Amino acid sequence: MKYVDQGVIKEAAISSAFKTHQAYVQLNNGGSLIDYRSLEDFKKANLDCCILSSTGREGHRSTFLERTRGVSRGFVRVRYRDGVGSIRDIYFAVTNCGVLWNGTR
Repeated sequence: MKYVDQGVIKEAAISSAFKTHQAYVQLNNGGSLIDYRSLEDFKKANLDCCILSSTGREGHRSTFLERTRGVSRGFVRVRYRDGVGSIRDIYFAVTNCGVLWNGTR
C-alpha cells in the first residue's frame, strides 16, 4: 500500500484554508480581514503554517474504527493570520487516501 506524500496533503490543506478565508473576506466585505491576493501571497505571509497531527480541534482523536476503515488517519492544522494580530486555526481530517474533509459527520 502506498501512502500519500505529506507534502501533497499539506498543500491541499493550505489551498482549502485559503479558499475558506477568501469566502470569509467576501462575506464580511473585507472588514479587518486580510485579503490575500493569491495562494502564493497566503503561503508567503504564513510560513510553516501547516502541520500534520494526531489530534484535531479541541484534542479530538480519530477512533480505532475510523483509522481502520480509512475514514481518518489524522489531522492537518493550518494556522494563519486572518486580520491585524488575529490568528486562526483550521483543522481538516485526512483519510488514509489523503482526502481532506472537515471532520464532521
